[in-house]
Amino acid sequence: MKNQALPRGATLAITMFVLCGVASLATAQFVVPHAQPNPESHRGVSDPSSVKVSENDALDVDVVSGATEQDAINHAQNLLEEDGGVKAIATGSGLGFVSTYKVSYSHAKNNVNLSRLQQRLAAVQADLLAKAQLVKFLEGCSIEGQEKIAESIQALDSETQQDMNRTMTAEEQRKSTVAGLIRGTVTYDFRDEPEGEYGGTCTVSVVTTPRTRGQVAAGTRPNLVHASDIQMLQTLLLAELKSGLMPPNGGRTILLPGGGVAWVGFGSALVRENRDPRLRDAAIEMAKGEADLRAESALHAVIKGEDIEYSKEMQSNFDSSLKQYEVSIDLLSGEEEARTLEETEEASMASSFYKDTVSSKVKGTLPPGCMKKEFRTDDGHWQYCVYIYEPAMTAAARKAAAEMAANSPFDNTNNSGPQYMTEPDGSFKRGADGRLIPKSLGRGRVTEDEDL
Repeated sequence: MKNQALPRGATLAITMFVLCGVASLATAQFVVPHAQPNPESHRGVSDPSSVKVSENDALDVDVVSGATEQDAINHAQNLLEEDGGVKAIATGSGLGFVSTYKVSYSHAKNNVNLSRLQQRLAAVQADLLAKAQLVKFLEGCSIEGQEKIAESIQALDSETQQDMNRTMTAEEQRKSTVAGLIRGTVTYDFRDEPEGEYGGTCTVSVVTTPRTRGQVAAGTRPNLVHASDIQMLQTLLLAELKSGLMPPNGGRTILLPGGGVAWVGFGSALVRENRDPRLRDAAIEMAKGEADLRAESALHAVIKGEDIEYSKEMQSNFDSSLKQYEVSIDLLSGEEEARTLEETEEASMASSFYKDTVSSKVKGTLPPGCMKKEFRTDDGHWQYCVYIYEPAMTAAARKAAAEMAANSPFDNTNNSGPQYMTEPDGSFKRGADGRLIPKSLGRGRVTEDEDL
């Protein structure tokens, strides 16, 4: 069947549908709840009777399925609500996974900048930890451990003493490290609930499927996507971000009408409040730079993947003692003296240390032709930056770059050799025979009258 042009209204509707996280035009499997005007209406299970959890014998995991991918993901998310973790789901493109993590944050009493930063950091941490869980589930982790128990007994007998001391020390050290490359994740749901008893909580769920990882993108024809489609995509994405329902940072894989694929990365930064209005412009400039860097990293991560590293380590110590005597040193003679205690002294102490660290690393080169858009939220508190990349843009950008390089008077002249005349657009002037015209060496008198 030949491709037929879609009416503008139909294209807009389809693009809106795709932007909300639809897996494909054919299957229309799921939408991203936090990007909708009414998120709660998309978090429920529409057909509970069709939801089931069955074991995949080949992979030895339980797989959640439902009448739609939306139902499967939401049921898996409900199962993960309290304790977090990862669940496998059945999707139209193959086996997918849902990972959920919740992070708490507190409110600063006297500094609104700190409150907003803590809120944002909780969202970023929840997103990273949800991805780290996913890496651990898919790739496993390395474990290091050491446990040591030492006991010592000392006895002292003399004509006047018959005493003993016993001490016991227990030490445990454990470390778990997760590292891996993750790509094609979609931030499926994001919930910020700031009105808790002691602060707020941010909960993030990420989803990855073969479709979001690009396994079905082969054979697409990006040249079918018109520039107007990209512009509409940009407009609709900005509307989602301005709604305040999106996480502070993130990326998306977008399927466009006609089978084209586009990628989006976005980032935000706090526009800090300051008592001096003269520093307002400086705060905005700083926020723009930070948001730009985060958006670039997010776009790179969604296209090529991001390295997630998550480590946990703990150390616990326990000391106990039974003492019937103590040893002291005589300050005058320098000799040791053992003194019997009136009663056996018993003492114990336990200490524990726990630390977890999560990091995300991206490194590489973004393709040319990325579209950039900046805006600030209506309340002026957050600066956003968005990058959109579609393969056809790269081809056009590279062609333009090649044309500029070919016609550049800087790249095509040699300061040590002859230089040539150029047109206003930078291209070289040519004579009737087609040859380049050397620059004039100048005109006019070289020596003035008084010098003769």
